[in-house]
Amino acid sequence: MSAFTTVCASEFILLDHHPDLSRRPEARPGLIDAENRRAALTWNIFRTLELIAPPFWLRRFRARLDALTSLEAGSASLSIRLWVVLPTPADRWRQEPVRVDALIETDAAVYGVMTLDGSDVELSDSTLARPDTILRLIDAVSWYAGARDCYIALITSDWADTPVGSALIERYRGSRDVLARRLPHRRDGLVNVRGIGRMTWRDLAAIVRDCAESNSLTDLERCAAGQTEQWLDSLGIHPAD
Repeated sequence: MSAFTTVCASEFILLDHHPDLSRRPEARPGLIDAENRRAALTWNIFRTLELIAPPFWLRRFRARLDALTSLEAGSASLSIRLWVVLPTPADRWRQEPVRVDALIETDAAVYGVMTLDGSDVELSDSTLARPDTILRLIDAVSWYAGARDCYIALITSDWADTPVGSALIERYRGSRDVLARRLPHRRDGLVNVRGIGRMTWRDLAAIVRDCAESNSLTDLERCAAGQTEQWLDSLGIHPAD
C-alpha cells in the first residue's frame, strides 16, 4: 500500500486558464482529499509532458505499459486533453458516456488513460449484463480512434490498491476474443486496439526524471520536468527502476 500525502488545488502546476480545468470532475463527498490528489497528479504530470518533445517521452510511456504490439513512428505533433467525455458506440449505453482522464492523440494513435490513486475501479450493478469500467473505456477510446491505433493505460498508485482493475487489464490484454465476446456490437472486432497495459505513478515519475536529466531536450523542457519531479518527490512518489 502506497503512502498517501494530501494535496490541494493550489498545488496544480501550470494552472493558467486552461479549458481542461472546466472539465475536472467534482470530488465526491468524503473523498475530496483523495480526488484532489488524483486530479493534481493527472494535471501536473500530463501538462508537463505536453510541453516536452513527444518522440522523447511517448516511446518511454509505451515501453512502461509493456503492451507494445506495434512500433509507432516518432510523432512531432501531439495533443493531450484531460477529463474528456466520449460516447460509447452501443445504443443501450449512450446515456452513460465514458470520462477519459487523459486522452493523448497523435496522427497515428490515440491513448486513453484512466487514473487511480489509492483506490480501485468500481464494479457496481454486477448482476447486470453491461460492460465494466475498463471495458467501456476500451470501447469508447477505440471507437473514437477510428482508423488510428488505440492504446489503453491504467495508472494507479500501487497494484495492491487496485486488484480489480489489475485483473481486468490482464484479462483484456490477453485475448482479443474476450473483447469481441464482451462487445458484440463492435463489428470491426476492435482491430485497432494495439495495446492494453498498466503502470504506476512511479513509472510516470521515472519518465519525468528522464526528461529532467536529458541533454537532448531544451532548457525549458528540462526545467518543466524538473519542477514536476520535485513536486512528485514531495509527495513521496519516487521513480520506479
